[in-house]
Order: sequence, then C-alpha cells, then structure tokens
Amino acid sequence: MNMSQHPVTDQPRVGVSACLLGQPVRYDGKDKNCMNVQSLTPCCELVPVCPEVGMGLPVPRPPIQVWQSGDALGLRQVENPAVELAPQLQDWYQRLNLLWHTLDGFVLKSRSPSCGHGSTPLHDISGEPVAVGDGLFVTLLRAGFPYMPLIDEVSLQNSAARKAFMRQVIAHYQQRIKGAGMHREQKTQDKPGNA
Repeated sequence: MNMSQHPVTDQPRVGVSACLLGQPVRYDGKDKNCMNVQSLTPCCELVPVCPEVGMGLPVPRPPIQVWQSGDALGLRQVENPAVELAPQLQDWYQRLNLLWHTLDGFVLKSRSPSCGHGSTPLHDISGEPVAVGDGLFVTLLRAGFPYMPLIDEVSLQNSAARKAFMRQVIAHYQQRIKGAGMHREQKTQDKPGNA
C-alpha cells in the first residue's frame, strides 16, 4: 500500500460536507454553514467534500433525489427522472479512493441525497417518498469503510453524541497512524542490507 494513502499527520482528518463549512455548493447556490462543525477545528483537520460538485454537477443545479427499487439505489433529477446520476457519483467516489483512506471520520449534511446519514428521503420509481435512509455517497462510504465514524450536523448539536463521535475519530486516527508506522517499519526491514 502506498504511504500517500496513510499520511502521518499530527491530528485526525475529518471529512465534512463542504456546505457545512460555508461553501456555497448546494443545489440552490447557498451554504449551510454550521458553527458546531467549525468548533472541531482545534482538534481536527477538516477536509471539505461535496460529492455533487465533485461528480461534475453545476451550482446552482436542478434538485436530485435518491430512488430505491428493492435493493437497488439510484440518483436522479427530480424534474427529469430519466437523468440517472448514480454512475457519475460512483465514478467520482472511485477516483478519490486514496482520499477516503486518509480520513478518520466524516461530518455529513442531513437529508442530502448524497450526504444524508440515515435521514435522506428515499423515493420509489414514481418519485413518491417511501422510506428514509442514507444518501448515495454515504452508502458507498459505509460499504468501503464500515469502521469510519459518521455523524450529521443535527446529531453534532448533541454534546454526548459529539463527544462519542470525537472518541471514535481519535481511536480511528490512532489505528491509522499505527498502521502507517507499521508500513514504514516494514519498508525499512525490506531494504537490502537490513537482515
């Protein structure tokens, strides 16, 4: 594994839905700046991420929604359901795979079709809401990194939930750094002349 996948940093790295950091990347061209997220700055490096902009959608853009049919999930425009966006999001997610390996947690925008964590409305094929679940980006992130701590900005308002999240982030960071250190040690041992 390449060391760039696990950079050694002096504090945990937490991904954040970019709109929560005041970046105007939402579908309506606005942000959702959240002071509770900003308050994590002294103990974490915050890494802004917007899956929808990352996959190439403009700002502003037509609203999108998650659809569900059986076990299948998709992402489409509300006004033009024939426009399926899941392949674009999946491609973007795969291209940034190295970044996900360097994160110790993620603060997500609730109810977002990409970033919602257990709060995203899921729709049937006709567009009717049928359930609540994860946004498509979070679905991919949880499948690839099942031990990464996740929280949304609503839960972050709760002091006990915020403290629990930070304990998990620190534990994840310590494991990541330990793994990077073991990798460096192995590379040193593998060099010629180090028998």
